[in-house]
Amino acid sequence: ELFGDLRVKNRGISGDTTKGILYRLSEVTSSSPDKVFLLIGINDLATGVAKEKVFENICKIAEQIRKDSPRTKVFIQSMLPVNDPLRESPIKKDDEIIWVNSQVKEWCSQNNFTFIDLCSHFVIPGSQLLNPVHTNDGGHFTGEAYQIWAGIINDYVKRK
Repeated sequence: ELFGDLRVKNRGISGDTTKGILYRLSEVTSSSPDKVFLLIGINDLATGVAKEKVFENICKIAEQIRKDSPRTKVFIQSMLPVNDPLRESPIKKDDEIIWVNSQVKEWCSQNNFTFIDLCSHFVIPGSQLLNPVHTNDGGHFTGEAYQIWAGIINDYVKRK
């Protein structure tokens, strides 16, 4: 809906994990899409999956797409922080998010994948906290934030 293009499909599933994507990735690659945009990992961290495993699985997803659908361009978006007051250790999760994002960014540059930094657009300047103006619950975007996100990735969506 945000892109006004019926060819753009949202395959996101609430609560999804990297393991879930790996399990059903062939449902996406079998149609040989032009592009795939990944935004995954926060639910893994929230359920106690080690940051190293999250990083490993994100890389596996990208590599599997490349293997099964070689003409598909893969764009990996950075995970966003979560401002959830119910988390037991917010600093630990924030550190894990930062670590995974930095590892994925470096891996993308070494392996010819595109990394899209969303964090700098949505955090409170000078911090690693999701700006409350972009969320109603500390983790999910408001409609306005989705509009900003769409604007950030729109150039990548339109690229040939």
